[in-house]
Amino acid sequence: MPNTQPTVNRTPSIPLVKDVDSLIVAVQALTHGYNLLTNRITATNKALANAQANRQPPIASKNQANKANQGRFVEQPLLRVTVLQKVYSKQDPTVWVEFLQINTMTFKDSVTGELWTWNR
Repeated sequence: MPNTQPTVNRTPSIPLVKDVDSLIVAVQALTHGYNLLTNRITATNKALANAQANRQPPIASKNQANKANQGRFVEQPLLRVTVLQKVYSKQDPTVWVEFLQINTMTFKDSVTGELWTWNR
C-alpha cells in the first residue's frame, strides 16, 4: 500500500537573541521559516536551506576578509548607533554600571543589496 499521507513541513526553531551574531542567526531562521511556509524553497534546495538555517552562530574574528562565511544579511558596522548609558543602584547611588546601548543597526542583504534598519 503506497504512503498517501502528506509530509510535514518542519519550520526551524528561532534561537534566542543574545548578541549581534545570534540576531543574524535568528533573522536567517525567520527567513527560512517564511520561505518554507510560502513554498519559496523547492525540494531540490530544501536540504541546503535546512543546513544553512541550522548552522551555528558565526564566530567573530579580527579578520573579516573571508566573505564566504558571512550570511545573507551582513551588518554595516559604520551605521550602528550606540549611546553610553549609566544605570545607578537603587540601594547605593554611588554604585553604577556603564554600557553601550545599541539604538540602531543596519544590515545589507548580500543578494539584493537592500538595507534593513532595526531601531530600538
